[in-house]
Amino acid sequence: MKKANLTFVVLLFLISSMLLPEAIAQRVNPYLQLVSQKADENAIINSDYKITGEYPSFPIEYYTRGSNGQIVPFRNNYHDYATNGNSLSMIYVIGDTIFIAVNYVDSLEANNANGGTTSRVLYNFSTDAGMTWQSTDGYEMTSADKSRWADLYSISQGGLTTVVTGGRLFQGSIRKGGVSIEAFLGLGSGTPYFIDGTGLSGNSDAFIHKFDNDNLAVLYSPNSTDSMNFIHFNSSSLTFGSPVNLFNNSSLSNTVSSYSIGASQTGGHATVAYVFINEPANGGDNWRSVRVQTTTDYGATWSAIKKYAYTNGENNVIDGDSCQPYWHEDIAYKPGTQTPYVVYSTYPYVWDGSATTIAQEENKGWKVVIQSPDLNNEQPVVVADWRNIEVLGNVSLYNQLTNPFQVNSTFTSHPSVGFSNDGSVIYVAFSVIQTDTCTVGINNRYYHFYDVYLAASTDGGTTWAVDNVTNTADLDEMYPVVAEFGNTNDHCHLTYHSTAVSGSQNFGPSGENPQSPTAVVHQIYNKVQRPVSVNNISSEIPEKFDLKQNFPNPFNPETKIRFDITKTSNVSLKVYDSMGREIATLINNQTVPVGTNEVTFNASNLSSGVYFYTLSSGDFKMTKKMLLMK
Repeated sequence: MKKANLTFVVLLFLISSMLLPEAIAQRVNPYLQLVSQKADENAIINSDYKITGEYPSFPIEYYTRGSNGQIVPFRNNYHDYATNGNSLSMIYVIGDTIFIAVNYVDSLEANNANGGTTSRVLYNFSTDAGMTWQSTDGYEMTSADKSRWADLYSISQGGLTTVVTGGRLFQGSIRKGGVSIEAFLGLGSGTPYFIDGTGLSGNSDAFIHKFDNDNLAVLYSPNSTDSMNFIHFNSSSLTFGSPVNLFNNSSLSNTVSSYSIGASQTGGHATVAYVFINEPANGGDNWRSVRVQTTTDYGATWSAIKKYAYTNGENNVIDGDSCQPYWHEDIAYKPGTQTPYVVYSTYPYVWDGSATTIAQEENKGWKVVIQSPDLNNEQPVVVADWRNIEVLGNVSLYNQLTNPFQVNSTFTSHPSVGFSNDGSVIYVAFSVIQTDTCTVGINNRYYHFYDVYLAASTDGGTTWAVDNVTNTADLDEMYPVVAEFGNTNDHCHLTYHSTAVSGSQNFGPSGENPQSPTAVVHQIYNKVQRPVSVNNISSEIPEKFDLKQNFPNPFNPETKIRFDITKTSNVSLKVYDSMGREIATLINNQTVPVGTNEVTFNASNLSSGVYFYTLSSGDFKMTKKMLLMK
């Protein structure tokens, strides 16, 4: 993004903060100031902008630096927790129109969002590709009662484009499943529609995806039972159909579950994926797995259950490593097809759950995995793990991860999947724990920061390029969502949380674990360049870092560039013209394996002349010259 545009968005956000209604402004935690207010001169902030001590005030600069993304203007939000399970559909893209949703709560209720009254699903939208946003503080999807878990899609109502959300709805004090529809964009007063029979007790969250006809596929677990139910919602008549039970097993000892639904935009094809987190305690058929079912008739009938990453009581092996599925999953259909792709995260069997000591062998069990009927005979394919994530592959770094990680997250958390418009590129976003630790905490309970990563595949999911999108040592960025549609072959649309304090401030009453202090949470929009595939020519450890001469040289229009690195590292490779202007980024701070690596540079859109390419990694930097002759 151009600097001028970023400055405009930041100023827009600051102005929105100053225009907050008095009632909202009064509810801000006295230990933290609004972003628009002057920073506390007594706050202890070191030269790296890392905050120390308890409850400092955070300066404006702290929130507006360190990210390539832009802050989407919403009212001051203190909600940094976005379901412990599935990845929510918090971004939807149609051409230049971008819809983004957040889970909002004010500062006084940040530690107990369910018990308070301020929790809301908000949305905002841009009609000019994110240059400007229609609201300074967002639009409410439920004005009378609370709502959480912003699962958002765009639909048509009376010939007008509007939005619908699923997730957690409340009817008074009763938590129920259902959907909420905005009559028209910008109204800020969505109408909830509740599923009959939900809300009696426990978890009735309803997650959604729209069918090709703008009707909704809805998946929910009624009242914290061991069941999974599907129900169809007619967006014209605003009515639910009859529930269809997909799974029921009364022998489960723990009914905590995570579940997602995806639908094709060609016909009545939909797929569900769900995980019961504590299944291994039961044995038999109930060993942990990602259960997957499909419908071809808008949910009237469903296939038998498939089990992805099924352990059957044994150490499940994926790509040579023992691991089992966790409860982070997402689903997207390849555009123009009825082929679903399911992503999920795993963790190692040898992990004891305490996160206080880390055994060396555990690093290989943390993975992001993808499965599809059209990929690898529907067997799991690893998107990211110790092979292409430095903090997992470098044992020295991995052994530094001794502080607790955030509630219901893992080392590789909350994967989200989407496609380029033509289906040729698959994008997967996820968050990764970092060695950096926040120095703000209660009772000396500190947490690791997370970064947002993006993976891309141009060969149908067989191989993946991975990039650290945020790469910030003093911001916590989590819960990334990649747009399911609207991406190109070169870029995808991302949204994610960003806050200055790690550790969820939205889990449990104040003073209980995880005991994270209250801080402003920003929703970030970022149009991210696709990671470039790096071909590892040889894994033999070279003698030194080195950049080779491109070949062929002179070239037209493609040339290959090779380089040696002595350890798995984050690497950047950029191309400049003769005036020193950057004209291409081939590798953008991407994790690259040890050995000799190669990338291809295509200069078909450039004119003949001399160009320079520079490799940088840590303290290493080298530049060479190449000649394009057309």
